[in-house]
Amino acid sequence: MDEKKEKIHFVTPDWVKSSPPAMEGGQLGSHFILGLHSLMRSARVHGADNETLDRSISEYLHVVNPFILSEGGITLEIGDEGFLLNNRKIRGKPGDHAVIKSFMRNLMGRRIGKLEIHNPLDEGELKKFISLLLALKEGDENNSTYLMDQLRARKIDSISSSKLKVKEQAFPEAAEGRRHPRELYFVAIGIVREIIEGVVGGKALNMRKARRLTQQLVASLMEDAFILLGLTMIKDYGQYLYNHSVNVAIYSIALGSRLGFPKTNLVQLGIASLFHDIGKTRISESVLSKSGQLPAEDWNIIRKH
Repeated sequence: MDEKKEKIHFVTPDWVKSSPPAMEGGQLGSHFILGLHSLMRSARVHGADNETLDRSISEYLHVVNPFILSEGGITLEIGDEGFLLNNRKIRGKPGDHAVIKSFMRNLMGRRIGKLEIHNPLDEGELKKFISLLLALKEGDENNSTYLMDQLRARKIDSISSSKLKVKEQAFPEAAEGRRHPRELYFVAIGIVREIIEGVVGGKALNMRKARRLTQQLVASLMEDAFILLGLTMIKDYGQYLYNHSVNVAIYSIALGSRLGFPKTNLVQLGIASLFHDIGKTRISESVLSKSGQLPAEDWNIIRKH
Protein backbone atom coordinates (compact mmCIF):
# COMPACT_ATOMS: atom_id res chain seq x y z
CA MET A 1 0.00 0.00 0.00
CA ASP A 2 1.51 3.28 -1.11
CA GLU A 3 1.95 5.94 1.50
CA LYS A 4 0.31 9.26 0.74
CA LYS A 5 2.87 11.91 -0.08
CA GLU A 6 2.47 15.15 1.79
CA LYS A 7 1.95 18.08 -0.53
CA ILE A 8 4.18 21.09 -0.03
CA HIS A 9 2.49 24.44 -0.44
CA PHE A 10 4.55 27.54 -1.20
CA VAL A 11 3.08 30.81 0.03
CA THR A 12 3.90 33.75 -2.24
CA PRO A 13 4.61 36.92 -0.23
CA ASP A 14 2.24 39.81 -0.88
CA TRP A 15 5.07 42.10 -2.00
CA VAL A 16 5.79 39.86 -5.02
CA LYS A 17 2.47 40.95 -6.47
CA SER A 18 3.27 44.62 -5.87
CA SER A 19 4.90 47.06 -8.22
CA PRO A 20 7.40 49.53 -6.76
CA PRO A 21 5.64 52.79 -5.75
CA ALA A 22 6.33 55.69 -8.09
CA MET A 23 9.20 57.74 -6.67
CA GLU A 24 11.38 60.44 -8.16
CA GLY A 25 15.15 59.98 -8.37
CA GLY A 26 16.73 60.03 -4.93
CA GLN A 27 13.48 59.37 -3.06
CA LEU A 28 14.10 55.64 -2.84
CA GLY A 29 17.25 56.23 -0.83
CA SER A 30 15.49 58.60 1.53
CA HIS A 31 12.62 56.14 2.01
CA PHE A 32 15.06 53.24 2.51
CA ILE A 33 17.01 55.11 5.22
CA LEU A 34 14.01 56.60 7.04
CA GLY A 35 12.32 53.20 7.25
CA LEU A 36 15.44 51.37 8.44
CA HIS A 37 16.19 54.08 10.99
CA SER A 38 12.63 53.78 12.35
CA LEU A 39 12.91 49.99 12.62
CA MET A 40 16.22 50.24 14.48
CA ARG A 41 14.76 52.77 16.90
CA SER A 42 11.72 50.56 17.51
CA ALA A 43 13.94 47.52 18.14
CA ARG A 44 16.12 49.53 20.52
CA VAL A 45 13.15 50.83 22.52
CA HIS A 46 10.80 47.84 22.51
CA GLY A 47 13.18 44.93 21.87
CA ALA A 48 13.38 42.66 18.85
CA ASP A 49 10.43 40.48 19.84
CA ASN A 50 7.31 42.61 19.74
CA GLU A 51 4.28 42.75 17.46
CA THR A 52 4.73 46.42 16.59
CA LEU A 53 8.21 45.78 15.18
CA ASP A 54 7.00 42.69 13.28
CA ARG A 55 4.20 44.68 11.68
CA SER A 56 6.53 47.58 10.80
CA ILE A 57 9.07 45.20 9.22
CA SER A 58 6.35 43.61 7.11
CA GLU A 59 5.11 47.01 5.92
CA TYR A 60 8.67 48.16 5.19
CA LEU A 61 9.53 45.08 3.12
CA HIS A 62 6.24 45.41 1.24
CA VAL A 63 7.60 48.68 -0.19
CA VAL A 64 11.35 47.97 -0.32
CA ASN A 65 11.44 44.40 -1.65
CA PRO A 66 9.88 45.27 -5.04
CA PHE A 67 12.63 47.88 -5.45
CA ILE A 68 15.34 45.36 -4.53
CA LEU A 69 13.91 43.04 -7.17
CA SER A 70 13.52 45.69 -9.87
CA GLU A 71 16.93 47.34 -9.20
CA GLY A 72 18.76 44.03 -8.95
CA GLY A 73 19.79 44.85 -5.40
CA ILE A 74 20.42 47.95 -3.29
CA THR A 75 23.79 49.41 -2.32
CA LEU A 76 23.84 52.15 0.33
CA GLU A 77 27.26 53.79 0.64
CA ILE A 78 28.72 56.71 2.56
CA GLY A 79 30.55 58.89 0.06
CA ASP A 80 32.44 62.16 0.37
CA GLU A 81 29.21 64.13 -0.04
CA GLY A 82 26.84 61.97 1.98
CA PHE A 83 24.85 58.84 1.18
CA LEU A 84 24.68 57.26 -2.25
CA LEU A 85 22.11 54.64 -3.14
CA ASN A 86 23.04 52.57 -6.19
CA ASN A 87 25.54 55.35 -7.02
CA ARG A 88 22.78 57.96 -7.02
CA LYS A 89 22.86 60.89 -4.65
CA ILE A 90 20.09 60.84 -2.08
CA ARG A 91 17.96 63.97 -2.02
CA GLY A 92 15.59 63.83 0.91
CA LYS A 93 13.03 66.45 1.81
CA PRO A 94 14.29 69.22 4.16
CA GLY A 95 12.45 67.60 7.06
CA ASP A 96 14.29 64.30 6.44
CA HIS A 97 17.83 65.66 6.82
CA ALA A 98 18.03 65.23 10.61
CA VAL A 99 17.05 61.55 10.42
CA ILE A 100 19.36 60.84 7.48
CA LYS A 101 22.20 62.55 9.32
CA SER A 102 21.46 60.54 12.48
CA PHE A 103 21.49 57.28 10.54
CA MET A 104 24.78 58.24 8.87
CA ARG A 105 26.27 59.05 12.27
CA ASN A 106 25.20 55.62 13.55
CA LEU A 107 26.87 53.82 10.64
CA MET A 108 30.03 55.94 10.80
CA GLY A 109 30.27 55.43 14.55
CA ARG A 110 30.13 51.68 13.97
CA ARG A 111 32.70 52.02 11.15
CA ILE A 112 30.29 50.69 8.53
CA GLY A 113 30.69 52.43 5.17
CA LYS A 114 28.57 50.31 2.86
CA LEU A 115 25.51 48.07 3.12
CA GLU A 116 24.43 45.86 0.22
CA ILE A 117 21.18 43.95 -0.15
CA HIS A 118 21.48 41.50 -3.00
CA ASN A 119 18.06 39.83 -2.91
CA PRO A 120 14.63 40.51 -1.40
CA LEU A 121 14.53 39.83 2.35
CA ASP A 122 12.07 38.05 4.58
CA GLU A 123 10.96 39.37 7.97
CA GLY A 124 13.26 37.08 9.95
CA GLU A 125 16.37 38.07 8.00
CA LEU A 126 15.77 41.78 8.40
CA LYS A 127 15.01 41.43 12.11
CA LYS A 128 18.25 39.50 12.73
CA PHE A 129 20.21 42.04 10.71
CA ILE A 130 18.80 44.96 12.73
CA SER A 131 19.67 43.20 16.00
CA LEU A 132 23.23 42.57 14.81
CA LEU A 133 23.65 46.17 13.66
CA LEU A 134 22.47 47.53 17.01
CA ALA A 135 24.84 45.21 18.89
CA LEU A 136 27.98 46.55 17.17
CA LYS A 137 30.34 48.53 19.39
CA GLU A 138 31.05 52.11 18.35
CA GLY A 139 34.52 52.79 17.04
CA ASP A 140 35.47 49.12 16.51
CA GLU A 141 37.37 48.87 13.21
CA ASN A 142 36.54 45.13 12.98
CA ASN A 143 32.77 45.64 13.01
CA SER A 144 32.28 44.97 9.31
CA THR A 145 34.16 41.65 9.47
CA TYR A 146 32.30 40.66 12.63
CA LEU A 147 28.95 41.57 11.06
CA MET A 148 29.68 39.48 7.96
CA ASP A 149 30.72 36.50 10.12
CA GLN A 150 27.50 36.75 12.13
CA LEU A 151 25.36 37.01 8.98
CA ARG A 152 27.01 33.90 7.53
CA ALA A 153 26.52 32.02 10.80
CA ARG A 154 22.80 32.77 10.54
CA LYS A 155 22.77 31.75 6.86
CA ILE A 156 21.85 35.27 5.73
CA ASP A 157 23.62 35.72 2.41
CA SER A 158 21.38 38.45 1.01
CA ILE A 159 23.13 41.19 3.03
CA SER A 160 26.77 42.24 3.09
CA SER A 161 28.71 45.16 4.56
CA SER A 162 32.03 46.93 4.04
CA LYS A 163 34.28 48.93 6.33
CA LEU A 164 34.06 52.70 6.38
CA LYS A 165 36.77 54.26 4.21
CA VAL A 166 37.83 57.81 4.94
CA LYS A 167 39.54 59.29 1.90
CA GLU A 168 41.39 62.56 1.60
CA GLN A 169 40.46 63.81 -1.85
CA ALA A 170 40.70 67.09 -3.68
CA PHE A 171 37.54 69.15 -3.50
CA PRO A 172 35.59 69.17 -6.76
CA GLU A 173 34.49 72.51 -8.14
CA ALA A 174 31.00 73.64 -7.21
CA ALA A 175 28.63 75.25 -9.69
CA GLU A 176 29.31 78.78 -10.90
CA GLY A 177 32.78 78.95 -9.39
CA ARG A 178 31.52 78.54 -5.83
CA ARG A 179 33.45 76.57 -3.23
CA HIS A 180 32.45 72.98 -2.82
CA PRO A 181 30.35 72.69 0.41
CA ARG A 182 32.92 70.43 2.07
CA GLU A 183 35.70 72.94 1.36
CA LEU A 184 33.47 75.84 2.43
CA TYR A 185 32.79 74.16 5.77
CA PHE A 186 36.45 73.92 6.75
CA VAL A 187 37.22 77.36 5.32
CA ALA A 188 34.38 78.72 7.49
CA ILE A 189 35.93 77.24 10.64
CA GLY A 190 39.26 78.87 9.75
CA ILE A 191 37.67 82.27 9.10
CA VAL A 192 35.66 82.20 12.35
CA ARG A 193 38.81 81.29 14.24
CA GLU A 194 40.72 84.16 12.58
CA ILE A 195 37.98 86.69 13.37
CA ILE A 196 37.48 85.59 16.99
CA GLU A 197 41.22 85.45 17.72
CA GLY A 198 41.49 88.95 16.23
CA VAL A 199 38.82 90.19 18.65
CA VAL A 200 40.65 88.56 21.56
CA GLY A 201 43.79 90.36 20.39
CA GLY A 202 42.00 93.71 20.50
CA LYS A 203 40.98 94.03 16.85
CA ALA A 204 37.50 95.09 15.71
CA LEU A 205 35.11 92.37 14.57
CA ASN A 206 35.69 91.91 10.82
CA MET A 207 32.06 92.22 9.75
CA ARG A 208 32.88 92.40 6.04
CA LYS A 209 34.61 88.99 6.11
CA ALA A 210 31.87 87.55 8.34
CA ARG A 211 29.13 88.76 6.00
CA ARG A 212 30.91 87.41 2.91
CA LEU A 213 31.33 84.01 4.59
CA THR A 214 27.70 83.91 5.69
CA GLN A 215 26.50 84.80 2.19
CA GLN A 216 28.45 81.81 0.87
CA LEU A 217 26.90 79.54 3.51
CA VAL A 218 23.41 80.77 2.59
CA ALA A 219 24.05 80.21 -1.13
CA SER A 220 25.42 76.72 -0.50
CA LEU A 221 22.49 75.75 1.73
CA MET A 222 19.97 77.05 -0.79
CA GLU A 223 21.64 74.97 -3.51
CA ASP A 224 22.05 71.73 -1.57
CA ALA A 225 21.47 71.70 2.18
CA PHE A 226 22.16 67.99 2.57
CA ILE A 227 25.97 68.14 2.25
CA LEU A 228 26.53 71.02 4.68
CA LEU A 229 24.06 69.61 7.21
CA GLY A 230 25.85 66.28 6.99
CA LEU A 231 29.20 67.93 7.74
CA THR A 232 27.90 69.30 11.05
CA MET A 233 28.39 65.83 12.55
CA ILE A 234 32.13 66.58 12.61
CA LYS A 235 33.29 67.32 16.15
CA ASP A 236 36.75 68.79 16.59
CA TYR A 237 37.23 69.29 20.31
CA GLY A 238 40.62 70.87 19.65
CA GLN A 239 38.83 73.93 18.24
CA TYR A 240 35.39 73.37 19.70
CA LEU A 241 34.31 77.01 19.83
CA TYR A 242 34.90 77.61 16.11
CA ASN A 243 33.55 74.22 15.00
CA HIS A 244 30.43 74.67 17.13
CA SER A 245 29.88 78.24 15.92
CA VAL A 246 29.87 77.17 12.25
CA ASN A 247 27.53 74.24 13.00
CA VAL A 248 25.05 76.51 14.80
CA ALA A 249 25.15 78.97 11.88
CA ILE A 250 24.39 76.17 9.39
CA TYR A 251 21.49 74.87 11.48
CA SER A 252 20.10 78.39 11.97
CA ILE A 253 20.25 79.27 8.27
CA ALA A 254 18.66 75.94 7.32
CA LEU A 255 15.86 76.48 9.84
CA GLY A 256 15.34 80.07 8.71
CA SER A 257 15.19 78.93 5.09
CA ARG A 258 12.62 76.29 6.04
CA LEU A 259 10.55 79.03 7.70
CA GLY A 260 10.67 81.12 4.51
CA PHE A 261 13.03 83.90 5.61
CA PRO A 262 14.35 86.09 2.74
CA LYS A 263 18.08 85.87 1.95
CA THR A 264 18.86 89.18 3.66
CA ASN A 265 17.44 87.91 6.94
CA LEU A 266 19.17 84.56 6.52
CA VAL A 267 22.53 86.36 6.28
CA GLN A 268 21.74 88.37 9.43
CA LEU A 269 20.68 85.20 11.22
CA GLY A 270 23.85 83.43 10.10
CA ILE A 271 26.14 86.22 11.34
CA ALA A 272 24.41 86.27 14.73
CA SER A 273 24.76 82.49 14.96
CA LEU A 274 28.46 82.53 14.03
CA PHE A 275 29.24 84.77 16.99
CA HIS A 276 26.62 83.67 19.52
CA ASP A 277 29.38 82.30 21.77
CA ILE A 278 31.96 85.04 21.26
CA GLY A 279 31.52 86.14 24.88
CA LYS A 280 33.22 82.93 25.98
CA THR A 281 36.53 84.39 24.81
CA ARG A 282 36.41 86.70 27.86
CA ILE A 283 35.83 83.86 30.31
CA SER A 284 38.73 82.07 31.96
CA GLU A 285 39.48 78.58 30.63
CA SER A 286 39.55 77.37 34.23
CA VAL A 287 35.85 78.26 34.51
CA LEU A 288 34.83 76.91 31.08
CA SER A 289 36.54 73.56 31.61
CA LYS A 290 35.05 72.82 35.02
CA SER A 291 32.95 69.67 35.20
CA GLY A 292 29.88 69.15 37.33
CA GLN A 293 27.66 71.85 38.80
CA LEU A 294 29.26 75.29 38.84
CA PRO A 295 29.30 77.36 42.03
CA ALA A 296 27.10 80.47 41.96
CA GLU A 297 30.10 82.76 41.50
CA ASP A 298 31.27 80.95 38.34
CA TRP A 299 27.73 80.61 37.02
CA ASN A 300 27.27 84.38 37.19
CA ILE A 301 30.43 84.78 35.08
CA ILE A 302 29.06 82.31 32.49
CA ARG A 303 25.71 84.15 32.33
CA LYS A 304 27.44 87.42 31.38
CA HIS A 305 28.63 85.88 28.09
